[in-house]
Amino acid sequence: MLNSKADNTGQINGTVTDSITGEPLIGASVYVKYSGNLIGTTTTPDGYYVLKPLQPGLYDVKISYVGYSETTVTGVRVSEGAIKILNVKLSQSVNLPPVVINAQQDIITTICSLPPITEQIIKNSAIRETADLIATLPGFYQSDLGGELYFRGSRPEATEYYVDNMRVSGDLGVPSGAIAEIIVYSGGIPARYGDVTGGVVVITTKSYNMYRNSFE
Repeated sequence: MLNSKADNTGQINGTVTDSITGEPLIGASVYVKYSGNLIGTTTTPDGYYVLKPLQPGLYDVKISYVGYSETTVTGVRVSEGAIKILNVKLSQSVNLPPVVINAQQDIITTICSLPPITEQIIKNSAIRETADLIATLPGFYQSDLGGELYFRGSRPEATEYYVDNMRVSGDLGVPSGAIAEIIVYSGGIPARYGDVTGGVVVITTKSYNMYRNSFE
């Protein structure tokens, strides 16, 4: 049972492992949708995840990891004040992910298994810190809320961050309420971002979006 007697929510806990080797998959994305909201997390180094808080009901849980087939477990029941255990084994995919080529923007990038974090998603999310929002994307791991972000097991400094086309380091300094969109490039990174060993996180603010649109 959950600790708080007054809490009428539940949660889903479990592990994500390789179906053949049984090895934990680090940074696998696990998420559900409820009333239009996206609730997600990534697995820890031992493949463990926690999805909470969840209102009682039935959920479709989606699990994805680079190089593995995305899996959806339907009809997972969450009860009030209870923990539902859901352990998932993923199989390696023999098919390469699709590639999008956008000649107009000079972009060749692997399609992410999750869409960009949009202004509407941010508005509906209970998460308010920008780094914590990014941590819900596939491949990212964050040991604690507000902690450093690890992308596909690489060092935190291997991932580069751009805010309104300007490279930033350290504290992003952008409140989630000011963000119009967050896009992550995980492969086929556009040439304008240079040679990056991790990923590239591109944040566009609402004010910059309005300024840019005024010239289009």
